[in-house]
Amino acid sequence: MGRSYHLSKKIAENQAAEILREINGFSDIKQAAFTSGMDYLEIEAKGQDYSEVMSRAVNIFSKKANGCELSFARFV
Repeated sequence: MGRSYHLSKKIAENQAAEILREINGFSDIKQAAFTSGMDYLEIEAKGQDYSEVMSRAVNIFSKKANGCELSFARFV
């Protein structure tokens, strides 16, 4: 089961592509993708340690998307 995280603001497509490239490169990620409206990130980890995965993802969003923040929305 994966998780969905709401983005605090809209990001550009080039920012989204760069973020996904980095996150999908994590060894503990099965998959990560944005919803069609690019307002949610859906992510599935290989294990259940989402705190480690999301800690890194939050840092990437902060750097690559001008301070965009993530908040847990739901299980997917």
